[in-house]
Amino acid sequence: MPKRVRFVEDIVWSFSRYRMVSTCHRQDYYNYVRRVLKTPNTPETLAGSILHDKIENFYHTKGKKKGQPKHKNAEEFAEAARGTWAYEVQMAEKGFLKKKPIAWRSLQKTNQYERTTGEVLQELNDWAGVEEEVEDETTKRRIKGEFFRWRSVIYALAKKIYANYSQQSPPMYAEDKTNVIMVKGVRMFGIIDAFYKPMTIRDHKSRALEITPDALARDAQFTMYAGILSYLCSRDMNTAVKMGVPKEDFPKLWQDPLYLIDKFKCEHHFLHTGKVEKGEERQVKIIDAPPRKKEDFITIVENMKKYQETARKGHFEPTYGTHCQWCFFKTKCDSDNENGIETKIAEQLDLVKPEIKEWDRFEKRPEKIKVRARRTGQQKFAFMKEETIKTPEETPNTGDANAIRS
Repeated sequence: MPKRVRFVEDIVWSFSRYRMVSTCHRQDYYNYVRRVLKTPNTPETLAGSILHDKIENFYHTKGKKKGQPKHKNAEEFAEAARGTWAYEVQMAEKGFLKKKPIAWRSLQKTNQYERTTGEVLQELNDWAGVEEEVEDETTKRRIKGEFFRWRSVIYALAKKIYANYSQQSPPMYAEDKTNVIMVKGVRMFGIIDAFYKPMTIRDHKSRALEITPDALARDAQFTMYAGILSYLCSRDMNTAVKMGVPKEDFPKLWQDPLYLIDKFKCEHHFLHTGKVEKGEERQVKIIDAPPRKKEDFITIVENMKKYQETARKGHFEPTYGTHCQWCFFKTKCDSDNENGIETKIAEQLDLVKPEIKEWDRFEKRPEKIKVRARRTGQQKFAFMKEETIKTPEETPNTGDANAIRS
């Protein structure tokens, strides 16, 4: 019996998932629907997440020092970031705290042959550590070189980050997850790196190359975040006031939930992690993005809706391109193509919700099971408790929306 998967109707879109769907439907199938492989970290993603975390927790949030930097100077801040890098790598290599393994570039290209990222991933799924698994001394030296290179990159960028943020006021929100909104049957949310008053969205990006103006204008992430915040402001005026929305915009916002989408200021915080020439310094700068367009947000929603309809039919066709060379699922995808698995996906998955009666779900379950209950008016705070499930004769179905469900 195939493993049950989440129904397509249950999709709550994030930008990460939308970007993956835009790249390849089969990639989304492997990563979000079936979760066939445990994707590892790359040195780039691990370094970026460490810098994100350091920026998020840069200021004191309580007490007399609220709003002040936690570290006294740039040297102390950089040392802390460098120490976090060493700690995370050590935990990942030893498999502690369920840390993801690291797909070092040296494992993909050795002195004997070249391997794709997907082939490396097959070995990393049960990987315990470099010292135990990698026997080639040349590869060990290269991994060590990668470790120290990224440690120096983090140290240099952390100093630049401290110089910039120590002169700024703290953001209103940092690494904040928005509420889920529904637009035309599509549910989505955003995780915004930083929000400043008034109406300023900032996204931190650690990249090897600076983003081009054309790519920044077409960036779907800012468009998605601006649309979500505009929609939330139209539903809650208190939120709009906190974010600095002018009161004269309220009447138009009530009529059009996406009225503010081009009013938000979007800032791309560029952290340069690529190669630098001798004598040059790594760049850490803020680039203003062009205003977002309502038409682009509607296009994103339509693309999400179209994918949901396609996936509901069990179609997860691969999209071939240059991205296949760095795809973590390349080996799995090639194997499925050879065995004709792509034509059987619809048969393997139960993507359509079965039509069952209200009480059929309890027929084969024990009397005492763990069920999820929600407090009235507080849907975010769910709690688990044990409760005896009664038969339909003992407890008639009243249609209460807050009734306990499994």
